[in-house]
Amino acid sequence: MNYWTEYLPDWRQIFYTGIAFIIPFLLYKINKRLHHYGDPSWKKDSADETRLEEE
Repeated sequence: MNYWTEYLPDWRQIFYTGIAFIIPFLLYKINKRLHHYGDPSWKKDSADETRLEEE
């Protein structure tokens, strides 16, 4: 008898798919934070500052 669990992908495939999403997302967030604190004042945009304050 075919159970529904036989149709699921291997646990490694699910794990690596999650990692493929999480790692770039975390790098994006870290890069955004570094630019928020590290950019000189003349390079900052007023719209960028208000978006980070809301988060």
